[in-house]
Parts: sequence; C-alpha cells; structure tokens
Amino acid sequence: MLIDSTPPHIGGFLPSMSWNNIGTFGHALSNISLSWYGFVDQESGIGKLILTIWAQNFAGLNSSAAKVTAIATSETPTKNISDQMGVLSIEKHSCDIHYCDSTCTCGLFNKPCTDAVNYKCVSNNSIDTNTHVSFISENDIIDSSACLACQWNFTDINPKPFIKRFEWSVGETDSEIGYGIFDLKLEKPWLDVGLNTRDVYCLPTGKSLVHGEHYTAYVKAWFESDTYQIYSSTPIIVDQTEPSVKKLHFVKDSTSDCAKDLDYIDWTNTIAACWDDVFQEPQGHIIGYYVSLGTVMNGNANFCLK
Repeated sequence: MLIDSTPPHIGGFLPSMSWNNIGTFGHALSNISLSWYGFVDQESGIGKLILTIWAQNFAGLNSSAAKVTAIATSETPTKNISDQMGVLSIEKHSCDIHYCDSTCTCGLFNKPCTDAVNYKCVSNNSIDTNTHVSFISENDIIDSSACLACQWNFTDINPKPFIKRFEWSVGETDSEIGYGIFDLKLEKPWLDVGLNTRDVYCLPTGKSLVHGEHYTAYVKAWFESDTYQIYSSTPIIVDQTEPSVKKLHFVKDSTSDCAKDLDYIDWTNTIAACWDDVFQEPQGHIIGYYVSLGTVMNGNANFCLK
C-alpha cells in the first residue's frame, strides 16, 4: 500500500484558450476550451482535474485552486451573438479584486492583490443556510498523526443558488482559526474549495497533530464578494495511543464471582477472566475487548467482546 499525504503541485492556465457561442432555442450558450499545465503529483499521480481549477491525486488530496482573469475577444464580424467566437486572453495586470479579502485572479501565486481594497468584509450571521460542519471520523476521535478530513452540508434559503463558494480551515479548539495547523504569520489559514462540500488537509513533512489535542473545523460560506458567514464543527480529539493497564491492576483468572486470582484449577469445564477497572483510555472510551484463550501464550482462540 502506498501512503500519500501530500496534495498535488499546483499548476495554472495556459494559452491558448478559446470560446464560441452556440445558439439554442433563441438563447446563446458559450462553449469554453481551456488549457492548463503544471499539475503534478509524484507519489500517486493525478486522479482528476477540477474547474476552477485544481488537481486531485489518487489519495483524494486537492492542490490549491488556480485562478485566472481572461478577456474574451471576438474574432467574428457578425453581430449575431449566437454565431460569435474568439479567444480568451489571460489578463496579467490591472484585473479586478474579486473579494474583500484581497483575493484576486491575477496576483502572484498564493499572494493577495497589490491594489488596495476599498471595501471591508462583512460577517453576516443573520443568513440561515442550515449548514452543518463535521469531521470525517468515528465517535469524534481520530488516530491520524497528520491528516484531517472535513465535510459539510447545507440547505440554501431562497433565492438559489445562494452560496458562491466555500473556504475551510482547521485549528486547535478555543484558539485563533488555523492556530496549530498553519503558520499564521506566513500562511493564509483558509483553503478555497469552490462549491465542494468535503476536503482533506495533511500537514507538511516534519509537522504532526498533537496527541490529546482538540481540533475544530471551520467553513466560510461566501454569499457575495464582501459577505460571508463562518460555521464551525464539534471539536475532535486526536488519540494516537492504545488503552493502557492501570498501575497495580491486572487480569484475573478466576471463578465467576471474580473473588480470587487463581494460578491453577482442578476442573476442566469452565474458567472465568475478570478485568473490571483494569484498563484506562484517557482520550476517548473503550468500545470493546479482545480475549484470547488457549494452551499457549497469547492463546490460539480469539474472541471479540463489545
């Protein structure tokens, strides 16, 4: 089995790109042909490409999204809109800022726009979209040392579609969003996933989740270029250790009343094992026991008790 905990390398759009209109029932639909480059995954390879545009490897991890501003130039003299066609030219400067957090489509990779933003972001908590955020886990516990998977579902309120895009983040509970996962002095803690409703984030090599720490996932739903709302999940705890035996406690070979630990017996039809209050699990809770029985160490018959 191959373990791949890193997303694909981000690429970008590549000239030439073109467009043409298709007339249908009195309306015109635009067909757009795009070219891209640079999406590479050395470990598991690229499984699929998603527009607007990022790559996903076969481990299910997404690269950052590549964005571009293009100018549609018509190459046909006709004024009939359904017959027009042309090229899409990548705009490399003077493009509009699309969002109030300085996210734009022709800035340097993973950097904000250089132009000043003349309006502020507004968190609107009055918009009810019935959004539920959760980790993909079992019993709010994970045993991963590096990766966190999150999903969310929502019900839009009229008019539809209401949400323009999603960003998500994760960080230590009761701390600044992204704290403990991202370097907040150097990194933007929000991951742009378009209208996807699930994603996986894995820490880079050399960093790991903290055993026993609680983490919370956050989803930012954008309604307009300057309006959003943040939703959060129930905290999850990282548990990377197995249950342990309490000091001065041990499993008894005994009779059914568990009154005494026996070293030998003179009957052959029944035997009892007793382990009340022997094991401890500080992070989560014990969900079952495995019992072995036999004539050799570790037994030659195994039973699972839940």
